[in-house]
Amino acid sequence: MDEPLNGLDYENAIILKQMINIYCQEAEGTVFITSHDQNFLNEVCDLQFEIKNKTIIEREAKDKVCKKVVYFIKTNTPKCYDIFVNKYLGKPTEEDDKTIRVCADVNDAEFYQTISQMIYHKEIVILEADGL
Repeated sequence: MDEPLNGLDYENAIILKQMINIYCQEAEGTVFITSHDQNFLNEVCDLQFEIKNKTIIEREAKDKVCKKVVYFIKTNTPKCYDIFVNKYLGKPTEEDDKTIRVCADVNDAEFYQTISQMIYHKEIVILEADGL
């Protein structure tokens, strides 16, 4: 893929990143990408190489981007509790049965749409978020 995000809007860029990650994980495939977008490369690449002085050298990812974020969410309704436990595989905490630990992919647009709506309607409160 040569500059695969060029011309894509935000939602389609997320979909493409998800497709690359799914292919590499489930099909155990390899994707070769050329790009100047370091953030994109950090999100989807396990290995990075650079062509320098007519040689290919491995390079360390700069400003490594977290691929997952752990949220501690306090739910105010049984519906929200069920969504985070059943759909997003969250785990209730020992301290409080209304607080759930949820691990989310940073590129999961549906998750962030859901969580945004729930925050807006005051159905949940995010107590803590931490990158992995």
